[in-house]
Amino acid sequence: MNICISSTFVGRDGYGLVTRILDAVAEGKLPGITVSAVISTRESGDDKTSDQLLARLHEAYPDVPIIAYSAKQHGRIKRKPSEKEKDLYDLAILERLGAADLNIMVGDMIIKGPEWCRKLPSLNLHPDLPLSLGGTEGMYWEVIGKWVRDGRGEIGGMMHLAIPTLDAGTPIAYFRLPARGTVNGVDLAPLWDTLPKEPDKREALIQQQVALKDKPTHRLFVELRRAEAAFEQRLVLSTITMFAQDELGIQEGRVVDKNGQPLENGLDITEWVVDGAAVWPGGESSGKSRSPETQ
Repeated sequence: MNICISSTFVGRDGYGLVTRILDAVAEGKLPGITVSAVISTRESGDDKTSDQLLARLHEAYPDVPIIAYSAKQHGRIKRKPSEKEKDLYDLAILERLGAADLNIMVGDMIIKGPEWCRKLPSLNLHPDLPLSLGGTEGMYWEVIGKWVRDGRGEIGGMMHLAIPTLDAGTPIAYFRLPARGTVNGVDLAPLWDTLPKEPDKREALIQQQVALKDKPTHRLFVELRRAEAAFEQRLVLSTITMFAQDELGIQEGRVVDKNGQPLENGLDITEWVVDGAAVWPGGESSGKSRSPETQ
């Protein structure tokens, strides 16, 4: 299977996910997978951090083609771009890409248009549970704000099929974490008690922390993000592996299992991904989750 990887290279998290996939392929940990290119929706001059990350990527992986095509410079960043504007931008990238069976979106901030989704199936990493399990859409700092505002008891991350609607594609695989349990040795429960008791003050804090985006200062926001992000690499690699081994596939725009049956709600692969690193209130470990299966 020939894949490409797309990212906006906003910061180290996205860069780390891209390089983890490249390393796994190079180390033979994803047998049957080749990488045709890395796609960046930023190019030189868009952002100093992105420039540095792309330069580092080229230096570390000189044999991997990088297609840098700026969403900003080519009019793709708008509040409500038309389907035609989405398609014009997407098709310009696809023409540069060549052959690929699957695109892996890790930190790619650009919602794909109809033509992209029709021509190149894409799996998007999203830092929350499927919508059917109480998850929500948005950037990760927006998602964490919603976790805190809603007092969520369970959080997580998922890979889903990308469609032209934000974070609404079919869930493929996901992991769960306790928002008030222990994750990687950090007890999250006491951190909730540090929130203001008064509703107005609590809401003001949430809005402040969301506005800080990837640089929150309140420890609850910091640790919730750290907890979820710690397992993103395993989620991404596990999902790619299931496609490489033909346990999952995409037929006529739908995710199907190895028997060709549609996958509706995604696979709970908490046991594979979290591997005992989380303890729910009451002492239940992540082992309570079922193993991945495609029936």
